[in-house]
Amino acid sequence: LVMEALNIQLPKSHSRADWARRPLPDAQLRYAADDVVYLARLYQLMHDQLLEHNRLNWLDDDFSELETPSLYEKPPEQMWLKVRGIQKYKGHTLTAIQKLAAWRETIAKESDLPRNWLMKDDILLDIARQAPDSVQELSHIRGLGDKTLRKHGDTLVQLLKQAATETPVPLPPFAKKAKLGPAQDAIIDLLTTLTKIRSEELSINAAVLAPRKELEKLLSDPEHSSLIHGWRKKLIGQQLQALLNGEISMRIENARIRLENPVSGQNSG
Repeated sequence: LVMEALNIQLPKSHSRADWARRPLPDAQLRYAADDVVYLARLYQLMHDQLLEHNRLNWLDDDFSELETPSLYEKPPEQMWLKVRGIQKYKGHTLTAIQKLAAWRETIAKESDLPRNWLMKDDILLDIARQAPDSVQELSHIRGLGDKTLRKHGDTLVQLLKQAATETPVPLPPFAKKAKLGPAQDAIIDLLTTLTKIRSEELSINAAVLAPRKELEKLLSDPEHSSLIHGWRKKLIGQQLQALLNGEISMRIENARIRLENPVSGQNSG
């Protein structure tokens, strides 16, 4: 984006550097600063472009959703639901996962660290499965860092002992994503074609205008698709619904796809 908007090429030389070392070398500090030093210029440029094209209000719905605190502030006691692969565990092992995940989230917030920097999911699951009853046994868990062991080993062992005497919170029903059949895949392809036509007309990335998951939702659960709400409804959602309802169709003319009977007020490709 910086290159496209400001014609400035940012270096990638330190993307895989050791960012945990202290103090950071000057080169890494400059590399990190590049993440933010151009943001003010980018903001003003993008703001002016949106204003020029009367699109600034399009962002209101998207931004208001991102400003919802509940989107980010999940109780630590619920964070076990984000651990991958929990569906296959039960009993005291599941209780241990729940306690360890809550502990990890609390410590990560207090330390201002990503939770997986503190303890990765696979290590958390190993601890819950093996349920070591001493710090010495805990030290045999592969991947558990010495620093974490020294600082939190006693607490982890106590959590495991508590888990051994408690009943887990029941697993919620996990809805499996319905696999699309050939006919539905073909419909999605058709909707994607219409999306590409509109994205070209509007100069908006097709993945932003109508992501595939939203196209699938439009088929299976339309009321919860963002394509029939907010700015997307007028720009693409109404046409997509019209296509699904047989109110418009497509044809090829002069090597271009054209819309027959397009929704009133919108271009025909």
